[in-house]
Amino acid sequence: MTKVGLLRRAGTIIAAGLLAILLLVGCGGVNGGNKAPDTEKQTKSPPTETFKYGTHEAKVYALTGVDLQDKIRTWRLAALGNDIFFQVGNKPAHMAKVTLQGEVMSDYVDLGETGDSNDIAVNDKIALWEGHNYKLATYDGKEIQRYEGVPGGRREFCVTDKYVVYADAEHNVRVYDKKNGKLLGDAKVSFQPFALWTLKGNEVLVYDEVSKLLYRIDF
Repeated sequence: MTKVGLLRRAGTIIAAGLLAILLLVGCGGVNGGNKAPDTEKQTKSPPTETFKYGTHEAKVYALTGVDLQDKIRTWRLAALGNDIFFQVGNKPAHMAKVTLQGEVMSDYVDLGETGDSNDIAVNDKIALWEGHNYKLATYDGKEIQRYEGVPGGRREFCVTDKYVVYADAEHNVRVYDKKNGKLLGDAKVSFQPFALWTLKGNEVLVYDEVSKLLYRIDF
């Protein structure tokens, strides 16, 4: 084959390659029009409400996605990774779970019959319980820290990276500094905290038994 023929053949191959690439781009095969959205760049939904505890502000988010209105009946909440566990139904009660991504729940699963839970809250570093005269106590494996607590009827509590959070069904939320036991402030919320659980860091999962809704509070 002559030199001119070789050049023509090479040009034909290059042109065919460029055409294939253009077709792929046009069909979404290479970063085309069907590219999946970048979820990390999506804006976060606004909070349902906010409240002050001392000089700090907390943000409340109502969780959506799965309708738990006729399902959830719980005295306790728990979280493992992105899975949220709670009781549903009665006579007998069952354990169920949903998967949480941001403020959206998915993948509802009934895990079968369950019994009662105990009154203790934990995260990966500390245990929290209620002692005599409504006083709270935390234990980090070395020492016990005590907090004033809130007397009254139905009460719930949890511990986060920075705070001890105490709440009751009368819409009251009380927040302590976990490090020194100092009361940071009290607040009133529109919903009725009935069960609390620390998700991660300073994020708390809350169940309102009256509205049958789940909330997340970012402290």
